[in-house]
Amino acid sequence: MTDIQPNSEKSTSLAWEIGKAILIGVGGSLLLILFLSTILHVSSVRAYIPWIIAFNGAMSGYSLVDKTRDTVRRKKLTSAMIGAAIAGITILMMVVMSTLYIGENLLTLNDVIFFLLGGVIGSELGTLLGVKYFKL
Repeated sequence: MTDIQPNSEKSTSLAWEIGKAILIGVGGSLLLILFLSTILHVSSVRAYIPWIIAFNGAMSGYSLVDKTRDTVRRKKLTSAMIGAAIAGITILMMVVMSTLYIGENLLTLNDVIFFLLGGVIGSELGTLLGVKYFKL
């Protein structure tokens, strides 16, 4: 997908940068959601989750372009996968936490689809901003 030889040091570095982008995006999303849930009612936090995921996806997409520059050939595809991974892992963690602490799942299928779209679109926009800023 990224057109890099599998056993090279360059691919290890690229995989590390992609992994860091995903972990930072998921961590930022979860921290913001937990913070908002301390000052707002849990059901009202759902309205802000797509924006939080999209923002963290945009930051991860921009960070990917910043760190890898010309190493990734298919920046948009890689960015979309990162955005989907951030949204998917965040959704999974939210389902696990809400089931453990509240006793029920607060997310519907429509929420999941909307959050995934927000993550992908946010990550794409962050990548486009990075490409334009760094003139790649």
